[in-house]
Amino acid sequence: MPSYRLTAEHGVYRLTGFDADLAVHTDIEPGSRFYTYVSAFLAATAGLTPVFDTKYSGFLDGIDGVYPGFLVGDVHVDLGARVKAIRAGEISQSLTDETLCCMLANSAFESLDDDEVASIRDEPVAEVLRHVRNAASHRNEWYFKDWEPRRSASWSRFSFTIDDQMKGSHNPLHGRKCFGGSLHAGDLLFLLSDVAKLAQLN
Repeated sequence: MPSYRLTAEHGVYRLTGFDADLAVHTDIEPGSRFYTYVSAFLAATAGLTPVFDTKYSGFLDGIDGVYPGFLVGDVHVDLGARVKAIRAGEISQSLTDETLCCMLANSAFESLDDDEVASIRDEPVAEVLRHVRNAASHRNEWYFKDWEPRRSASWSRFSFTIDDQMKGSHNPLHGRKCFGGSLHAGDLLFLLSDVAKLAQLN
């Protein structure tokens, strides 16, 4: 499988691992619909290194995370204890990455209003994103109702196609893993960039 690496170049995060690089903060511009979600995703994934890498011994030991609440007041979490539990196998880095991808796919797609969705409804690459968002909402598994996929869904730039002739559970993707299976984090960043350009959200 390809590997992806985020590197900082002159203050711009670049994702490498494909023939083309994605300058995330250039292709998805500040103020555009997906920018906040992509930036939050990059911040969250960048912070995973000291959580999972044991060379950062004692990381967050004795540190409380304070999460304000309107209804319950401040919630305190022993972050050092959470790091220890994670390193003991509570959750793997790959599952964490996949979960964050699901959050990004969901929040980015749901940020589109009805008019924006309607304007790109018949675009095959936008239909791919819709199915990715559905997979993210179904335990990171591709999910098709009996009449789905109902439109052409393909991402020609990377020759990715969801067969719209095979419906529901007969579709070969149905029930299979989306992130960490068919797609990875780098794919999602490129996909969001392409849909943002298509919908003129930048």
